[in-house]
Amino acid sequence: MVGMLLLPAAAWAQAKVVVLDTIQASLKLKLGVRQAVATALDDLSVPMIPLEDVLPEDASCTDATCYTAIAKRVGATHLLLV
Repeated sequence: MVGMLLLPAAAWAQAKVVVLDTIQASLKLKLGVRQAVATALDDLSVPMIPLEDVLPEDASCTDATCYTAIAKRVGATHLLLV
């Protein structure tokens, strides 16, 4: 997330972020982390792709080709791996 904060303001205006949770943790922890990320992105006025658009198998993605396919499918400009 730190790297994303260095984007110029114009880049933020066009950004759409998809959050992929790759951690093996309880649902409560995953939802808590996702909510914290959503709040941070909302504070920056950056839209986040809805959780409903992310498929369960997306969490097993491990290479650039897979990440690119996810971004294209959901219309994201950035991926944030948690």
